[in-house]
Amino acid sequence: HTTRVKGLPRAKGDHFASPEEIIAEMDRTGVDKGILQPIINPECHFQFSPTEDILEICGQYPDRFIPFCCIDPRAGENRPDYDLSWMIGYYKERGCRGMGEICASLSLEDPFVLNFFRHCEAMQMPCTIHMATRHYGYYGLLDDPQLPRLERVLKQFPALIIVGHSPVFWAHVS
Repeated sequence: HTTRVKGLPRAKGDHFASPEEIIAEMDRTGVDKGILQPIINPECHFQFSPTEDILEICGQYPDRFIPFCCIDPRAGENRPDYDLSWMIGYYKERGCRGMGEICASLSLEDPFVLNFFRHCEAMQMPCTIHMATRHYGYYGLLDDPQLPRLERVLKQFPALIIVGHSPVFWAHVS
């Protein structure tokens, strides 16, 4: 994650690294290219990094960064049957190669999230999800230990590529 302009600091007083700081770290560690993901969900951070900023940064450094887009599953008239495909298509046409990181504090099986996954699958848009197992003090798509909801979602959307992210995912995936 990065931001075009440093703004409101995170809770610990720090900021996301600038694109130039990320590139310096990539150079130091031998990474040629990386993915930049927007942050738009109010649950997880104080400063937002919208897809438009990520596209601008990736346009400045096309040999170093791949843009992802981010759409909140609750977007669109607050309806769990809203057609999100036009939004996904808009960003896909502008070069976004994936979706995420999705951090909304909703159940993995919430109607809004299932609708979101349905449209990501239809648009062939891989999706990075941040996962959590508790509501209070955590952010991310909610599941139970051993990730039974994720298993059901993967069965429901067999063509959807999900990239799991967060300590909760890594702790329970095995």
